[in-house]
Amino acid sequence: MTYFKWMIILCIITNFCTLQAGARPEPADSQNTALDAPCDSTAVLVHDGPFTYQDGTYTGESTEWTGMTVQVRVKNGKINDVKVLKVKGTPEYYDVVVRKLPRCIEAAGHPDVDGISGATLSCDSMKKAVRNALEKAVKE
Repeated sequence: MTYFKWMIILCIITNFCTLQAGARPEPADSQNTALDAPCDSTAVLVHDGPFTYQDGTYTGESTEWTGMTVQVRVKNGKINDVKVLKVKGTPEYYDVVVRKLPRCIEAAGHPDVDGISGATLSCDSMKKAVRNALEKAVKE
């Protein structure tokens, strides 16, 4: 047998043994630990200072393959609400991000919060979309 065929057989056996040992991955819906964990808003801010945001509703987007379109509502100069309008990418990854990250951003008052393990690209995409929306809300 060729090296390639041996590698395929080895991968099949390894995956079969792993699944038989009970190490089956759980569906994303049953993994609520990421949703239940508190938001960590202690991340270092990457912008240059405190901005004052003009009240209103702003739309922002990120255009990567995991891109998102979000709507950010600013009230009394602060982020009041973040809603996801459109999402691209893999549902298993962005589902938990769409459910948790907006409330973390709202609580922190900025998009520079810690992401969710295992969904880095989706988190980065949402943060970029929120930043894009907030660029339109910055008072000069």
